Amino acid sequence: MMRGLLSMVGVILAGSGAWLLFVDGTFHFGVVLSLGLGVLLLLVALAWSPLRRWVDASAGRRWLWRTACGAATVWALSVLAFFALPVPHGQAAAAPTDTPKALIVLGAGSAVCAPSPVLQSRLDTAAEAARRWPSALVVLSGGRNHFHNVACTEAEVMQQALVAQGLDAARLVQEGQSANTTENFAYSAKLLGARGITPDQPLAVVTSEFHGARALRLAAHQGFTHLSFVAAPTPLRYRYHLWLREYFAAAWSWVSGEG
Repeated sequence: MMRGLLSMVGVILAGSGAWLLFVDGTFHFGVVLSLGLGVLLLLVALAWSPLRRWVDASAGRRWLWRTACGAATVWALSVLAFFALPVPHGQAAAAPTDTPKALIVLGAGSAVCAPSPVLQSRLDTAAEAARRWPSALVVLSGGRNHFHNVACTEAEVMQQALVAQGLDAARLVQEGQSANTTENFAYSAKLLGARGITPDQPLAVVTSEFHGARALRLAAHQGFTHLSFVAAPTPLRYRYHLWLREYFAAAWSWVSGEG
């Protein structure tokens, strides 16, 4: 039974990770981890009988096996618990109550000079928010993807997409230096400050629903005191891999004291 369960979970993780990585071209920690875990589980399932004989031949090996299995079970349960929390569903972040002076639209690490499906969802949500609050400045925050060695910045890609959706380019401000969420807010604060908008004024961040709670915590560390959240839905085929990445990102933020 255990061998069959490992095989089934391994096929799901490895198959979905491989499809996103090699077919869809999506590269990030959640995809690579899913692929790696799936391959590991498949290898364990294939070698189950000789592996069990090797483990049972020594009391020390049995203890290590039980310890490893216990740790893996606790970790898997913690991941499932995180998935069940309001955080990745976007229910743990504040929605706007005041008219924001500006919208900060966060990039999504696109691998090419065109919006990824995740980024496109954020841009569609940003366009709706910009039409809802026509007086708000729109900051497009996302730098160059050095891993994929692309020539454009995400901010440039975001501007082209939003102008194509009918937004006035005069409302759009590009922030093309940032490489992570902390830098998104640090550099955006400078651009806003140069335009007389301070972090203590009503502002809103547009990002994926799973990212909202952590984004607000990181923004608070950058001095944003009146920031709200506009949630963009995550396409289903990316959702659980991104939640897995967010699980580790949230854990690292907590350990490092970033938020």
